[in-house]
Amino acid sequence: MIGNMKNLIVSWGCCWLEWLCLFPIILLIAVLSFPGGQGIWLWPASLPLLFLAALVIALQLKKQRKWMFLGVSMLISLVFTVLWEFPYAGGLAAFAVAFLFAYRGTLYSCLSTERLLPGVYLWLSLTIYFAGYFVFRSVDPLPPFLAFIQWPGILLLFLTLMLTNSRQLTAAALAENEKHQSVPRTLRWHNRMFIVLTFLFIVFITNFRLIQEAVLQTISILFAGVSWLASLLETDETAIPEQEVVEMPLPEIAGEAEQSFLMAILERVFWFTARTAVILILVLIAVYLIKKIVQWLQHAVPKLIAFLKQAVNGQQEPEQHGYIDEKEAAIDWEQWRKHSQAKLMRWVRKRWTADQKWQDLKTSREQARYLYRQYIRKQIRRGFPFQPAKTPKEIVSDLKAWKTGEEEVLDELAALYETARYSKEELPKELLLAVKKQLEEE
Repeated sequence: MIGNMKNLIVSWGCCWLEWLCLFPIILLIAVLSFPGGQGIWLWPASLPLLFLAALVIALQLKKQRKWMFLGVSMLISLVFTVLWEFPYAGGLAAFAVAFLFAYRGTLYSCLSTERLLPGVYLWLSLTIYFAGYFVFRSVDPLPPFLAFIQWPGILLLFLTLMLTNSRQLTAAALAENEKHQSVPRTLRWHNRMFIVLTFLFIVFITNFRLIQEAVLQTISILFAGVSWLASLLETDETAIPEQEVVEMPLPEIAGEAEQSFLMAILERVFWFTARTAVILILVLIAVYLIKKIVQWLQHAVPKLIAFLKQAVNGQQEPEQHGYIDEKEAAIDWEQWRKHSQAKLMRWVRKRWTADQKWQDLKTSREQARYLYRQYIRKQIRRGFPFQPAKTPKEIVSDLKAWKTGEEEVLDELAALYETARYSKEELPKELLLAVKKQLEEE
């Protein structure tokens, strides 16, 4: 019972908030339907009672069906509108508003307030006040009622800020797997105080002249009070002739007439909205360009990698279709090493196969180096894995391991080559001819 009563009170409070959201429209219908009558204020005030009646009826229904809610809302709205004796045109608008309140009352019996009253609904309702300001200012007979929509608009803005902030705090405090997580009371109150102080600061800025006049008037009253107290404490002997208290004139602010409070707020809201819209548009354009650049890079980078790989490997990679497994590296370094080694071997072979003849060599040192080159070239053609980074002794050792049976001639050839390369002494021609003969007989 207590829980139902609490839900009933909360739902009715939400009804008043929705009534505040639609107040300019409600007041417009009332003014045009009851010109100069008491219905201007009684009919708007009775709409929350209609909401409450529909809510109570919906709670009593056992079967909560949508068509049943629609029927109940339409019936009580029709009776409610007929009792007020609206004119034909105003009656249709009044029936639509009454049906809206009645149907919303039935929905609050089974749905949560967060779902029925989202923050977007509250922020959009502020546009009704924005448009209503111009309508009530320019359309007869509405200008006398312009002041009645200013303070409700300010109150709605304040409540929207508070409610939105509270819901954002609750959403931020929810854990991933927990449905109920309370926000610390200290944090909630600090946040609310921040909003209140910010709102008061805005009010102070927009009503600076009124506040200035109030402060000056208060100071003038305080000075008058102090003078009166001082006159009571004075004796007759030292009495000073009473002087007329001159009120401090209020400074006049030159310029145009004072701008209304609501107009100042709406003007600031308009400029804030315009600047925010421009920033959002620029951000969206930047995001779009970044997205396009990323898509272009996703297509260009693989093509560039394939081109570099083809340039390094010297052969075109076969085109693949279907699923392509991801590779560890963009370039196959093992294949690149083998390709580089093959190129080096071709260069060595070309160098060692230079067109030279024994008869053209003039010195014994050149002949010794010629014999060494010719022998190595012959073994390379037979498949010897030549490694140019090694010394002649190391190459001869590899030749011995690769080809057995010629250890003696290989030692003599290596000794002749090292002497010819690293010294300036002439070599015995008999030894050169003997080694040459042994190599030719091989």
